[in-house]
Amino acid sequence: MKGVMKRLVEMQAAGQDVLDMAFIDAHCTGFAALRDDLLNEPWERIVAKSGLPRQQIDEIAELYARSNATMATWCMGITHHEDSVATIQTIVDLLLLRGNIGKPGAGAVPVRGHSNVQGERTMGCTFKVTDTWLDNLEAAFPGIKLSRAVGHDAAGVVDGLLDHSIEAFLSLGGNFAVAVPDSPRVCAALAETRLTVHIVTKFNRGHCYPGAVGLVLPCLARTDIDTRGGHAQFISTEDSMSVVHSSRGIQPSRSQLMLSEPAIVAGIGHALCGSAAIDWPTLADDYSLIREKIESCQKNVFEGFDQHNRKIDQPGGVHLANAAASRVWETASSKAELKVHPIRLDGPVERAQAREAKPDRVLALMTIRSHDQFNTTVYGLDDRYRGVFDGRHVIFVNTADWHVWASRMATGSTSIPAPMTASNVRCMAFAPSPTTFRRAASPPISPKPSLWCLPA
Repeated sequence: MKGVMKRLVEMQAAGQDVLDMAFIDAHCTGFAALRDDLLNEPWERIVAKSGLPRQQIDEIAELYARSNATMATWCMGITHHEDSVATIQTIVDLLLLRGNIGKPGAGAVPVRGHSNVQGERTMGCTFKVTDTWLDNLEAAFPGIKLSRAVGHDAAGVVDGLLDHSIEAFLSLGGNFAVAVPDSPRVCAALAETRLTVHIVTKFNRGHCYPGAVGLVLPCLARTDIDTRGGHAQFISTEDSMSVVHSSRGIQPSRSQLMLSEPAIVAGIGHALCGSAAIDWPTLADDYSLIREKIESCQKNVFEGFDQHNRKIDQPGGVHLANAAASRVWETASSKAELKVHPIRLDGPVERAQAREAKPDRVLALMTIRSHDQFNTTVYGLDDRYRGVFDGRHVIFVNTADWHVWASRMATGSTSIPAPMTASNVRCMAFAPSPTTFRRAASPPISPKPSLWCLPA
């Protein structure tokens, strides 16, 4: 990202009109500091740290400069590492330099799970709920008094499990233990709690580590027909484009005994708190009443929730407002703030290199999502995206890197977590070209973990 921005700044200085200076002057702060940082960053460092040759960086910059509208899209690979904030802010910098926020066909597009997004924005399920939301919620249910304490974000929950300050864990869907870092430690910590409750549509590995009391409560999936109070109910979902629309089940459930997630939550609420202040059974039998309460709680919080029941059930749903899309900047400066982030010289790769007598032997491993996989749940053994069949334990490695790794395994100077040990990782195919790689991918892969060597 910094290399592309540096090239754009150089092109602008050479007389090419590639930066949207009118947009920058009107809507941004921090441009001079960012420009100076980019000009002072040596190309040698950018090339070395990015892993891309200068020619490819220049090519990306040229393509971006010719684009009238650009969207930057990313998933958990960007957000789930120690430099996530700096990386995302740098992506936004890149977009802002050409005015690619707040115009059609452009913008920052994090691909997000609708349950997390909607849980926070629609339902207020976040570790730090605003006082306005809590005031509205208390007004919607006279007689209740809500805690104003700040809770835990995902990292805080992990810390609480590890230090045993969290003794009970309730999860509405998801695969928390596998989705977060340090999964083995988190799974072990879950097993040491007093209570775990999972309300889920699919069984996953995290459920195999119950607390002293562990409950797995199967619930209806979004595709299941949900009948409550004698009427078919519908729920709502929010997609990555901030559109909320209704969602109705289309297939019978696996069992007539299965309940919906709202019904299970309402049942727990009724059992714990009674129904004097909150009529849990009535809410569980009519989801439109829940949406009416949502609308009440959204007053002066988020725009777009008026007439919520009617709007979300109309064709196309309802688009929730995004201030930046209207070029309204909710910052202290009331402008989009360009951020400067130096290239790190003490990241995980650098730290590993510092521990090695031969730093060039350090390889960086990343995980990727494969075909027949939804988030952390794997539904099949084939990966048609990459032509891999009958197996999921595969490492793709550059041919040049393989020789470094193989020499380390042969001398016993490397440590590879089981089951990826020197004795049971086999090299499946060396591919001198992508075409050869695709042909080599056709035979079934053995259950053993496998290495695939890609062209240098």
